[in-house]
This record gives sequence, C-alpha cells and structure tokens, in this order.
Amino acid sequence: MTAGEEFHILDVTDRPNPLQGVSAFWLFDGREPVILNYDENGAFTGPTFVPAATPLPTGEEFEYATYRSVALAMSVPFTEWWEKHGTE
Repeated sequence: MTAGEEFHILDVTDRPNPLQGVSAFWLFDGREPVILNYDENGAFTGPTFVPAATPLPTGEEFEYATYRSVALAMSVPFTEWWEKHGTE
C-alpha cells in the first residue's frame, strides 16, 4: 500500500459470496489473469497463468474483468475493513 497499490476486502463472512466458484486470481494490467492456487490448508501452491484476454467485440468486459468489477463493487478498502475488524 505504501507504493500506491490499492487493496480491498470482499468479506463474505455474513453474506453470500457473489463470486462463488471463482478461484482467487490477480489481474495484471486489467487483462492478464493469474489464478492463485491453494491447498486444502490454505497454503499457496503456485500460480496458473491464463492467456491474456482480448476484449469482446461487443465492448463487454472479458470474464476476469467482470469478476474484478463485481469484487470491487462489493468490497471495501482494506484500511476501512481493518479499522473495523483488525483487532478481532
């Protein structure tokens, strides 16, 4: 965060997950998805690189950009979340 990166929390503790079934991912430059793989204990096991997506001819977002839009719309900035939950 000190380098300018923004972090958000999509807390689904007390509500349905709007991205149920979507694997954790990172989206570089808005079009380079990388799936983040974890084992059954939650330990990171490595990335899966997905080929860069080409925008759809209709102007619609591609799959991972849509996931990102949903996640951001339903999340809160990390600092806001931390103020409320950081001491739990």
